[in-house]
Amino acid sequence: MAKLNIELDLDYLEEGRQSIEDLVRDEIINNATNRIESVIKELANKKLQSKVEEIIDEKAEKITNDIIDNFIATQKFPIVKGSWGTDLEYNSITEILTGKLKESLNRYVDKDGKYCDSSYNKVGTRLDWLTGKLAEKYANEKVQEATKDIKTHIEKFILEKVKGEIMGQLSSGILKNIDFTKIG
Repeated sequence: MAKLNIELDLDYLEEGRQSIEDLVRDEIINNATNRIESVIKELANKKLQSKVEEIIDEKAEKITNDIIDNFIATQKFPIVKGSWGTDLEYNSITEILTGKLKESLNRYVDKDGKYCDSSYNKVGTRLDWLTGKLAEKYANEKVQEATKDIKTHIEKFILEKVKGEIMGQLSSGILKNIDFTKIG
């Protein structure tokens, strides 16, 4: 239920001016208009604030990503080269990560894929082991598909042969027991 408060200044009424009905109507219209304007302003401010926050978040994310990308591309870090630690080489983060990945993939592993330094347990590099496992998995999947089809065909063939053999034996056994001289 809506509540409407109207205050009138009746001293203002003079002869020849607005009637009390006109004054009440004008006051109601003004109050309703003011309420509608305030609600519209509030909704517009909320929408504007939401849109501004969205734009600020997008801009902040873009600036942050640009700063990080620039940092990764341009920053060089010293890497010790040589056995005595006297030679320095400056590399970017991308170059460091690429080098570490290559180093990791070229280390020797045992049959379980664990790094090993013993020449007795070495089966190859990590890359060889990973590609071998993937190839083995792919080959196993293909072999399982093929054997599944072959197994189904073999089972069907054996079932038909056994069924035919049993029917032949049953019918020859039944025919031996029938005395055809008594039928007639």
